[in-house]
Amino acid sequence: MKQVGIVLVSMMVSGCAATSTPHFDAQFGDSVQAAKQRQVLYPAGYQPAYPQRGLDGKAANTAIEQYQKSFAQPSGSAGSASSEAGRSGN
Repeated sequence: MKQVGIVLVSMMVSGCAATSTPHFDAQFGDSVQAAKQRQVLYPAGYQPAYPQRGLDGKAANTAIEQYQKSFAQPSGSAGSASSEAGRSGN
C-alpha cells in the first residue's frame, strides 16, 4: 500500500516537470503576433499624400459652435408669410 502511494505521488510530481516540447514553446504566440502585424494598415504611420489645408482645431470648433447657436436663437427680423396673407395694399 505504501509503495502504491509513492508511485502515485511520483507520477503526479512528474507532471510538473519541464515540458518535452521546447521548440514549440519557444515559438508559442508567434503566429498570433504575425497575424496582428498583418492587420495594421500603415505600420510606419499614416502619411497623407496631400496635407490638410483649412482651419485649425480652435477656429473650426468656434465656427461650428456659432453655426449651432444660429439655430437656437431665431432672429426677430424674419416675419411670418401667413400673417401678411389676406391684407390689402391700403
